[in-house]
Amino acid sequence: MIYITGIGNAIEKRISQELIEEGILPNLDGYHYLLAAIKFVVESSDKLLSMKIINKFVALEYDTIPSRVERSTRHAKSKSKLEHLTNSEIIALIAEKVRLE
Repeated sequence: MIYITGIGNAIEKRISQELIEEGILPNLDGYHYLLAAIKFVVESSDKLLSMKIINKFVALEYDTIPSRVERSTRHAKSKSKLEHLTNSEIIALIAEKVRLE
């Protein structure tokens, strides 16, 4: 589980707002995995992270396996306005929106 205080909390709140605006529901595991993945990308100095690395990081944070992270995020986006985008496109899009603010 991710525990965040201070400025990180503001980033998490902004990411959460974006996910909810796009129709990704907070009651799904995929929402929480996307939140963690986007936060990881926003805070990373490396702008070209592969989904393999991102999913592995999130899986470690939530004590699960990368394939479950991938499946859950796909399920969460399938119920949203972003269903036509890939997981990596969603993460990159929202991370860039947050970075630009």
